[in-house]
Amino acid sequence: MPRRPLPEPTYISEVLLGCVLALPHGDGKGIVVLGEIPPDYADHAVLFEGVITVRFALTYNSPALPPLVPGLFVSERGVGLTGREAWDFLFQNFQLYPRADLIGIDVTGAGGQTFLRALDFGAPVRTFAYDSPEAAVPLTEIVGIVNGAGETLPELIGRYVEGM
Repeated sequence: MPRRPLPEPTYISEVLLGCVLALPHGDGKGIVVLGEIPPDYADHAVLFEGVITVRFALTYNSPALPPLVPGLFVSERGVGLTGREAWDFLFQNFQLYPRADLIGIDVTGAGGQTFLRALDFGAPVRTFAYDSPEAAVPLTEIVGIVNGAGETLPELIGRYVEGM
């Protein structure tokens, strides 16, 4: 039986209109501000302003490896899932497919491939801001969001990024 070709990786992402601020002592981490920058954050460096692409990454069991932004899930039988479908499937079924492959990009911009068993699904999902959907290297890791505009946040951002 011939195998179907695998789809191209599609990285799970959501978009926001706002700015990304560097935290002064955040070790390369930052926050997203929607609306006007509050006075408490006026002295923070602005890393980017405009349409922000936010991607979500999984942590390896080994802390020495950079987090992986999933793009393509491939089961042992060759079934491929991408984007939000893959993301949801991973979190509902990771324990059933330890030998399945996950292909993506790490936060250094390098391509990566690993077995699901190498990832820590108990660790918090890490969130990164990019200046465009095509960017491979993030501006910063996002550790908070200030929603001064009172906007309804996209689902995953609301789930994984704390309000400040």
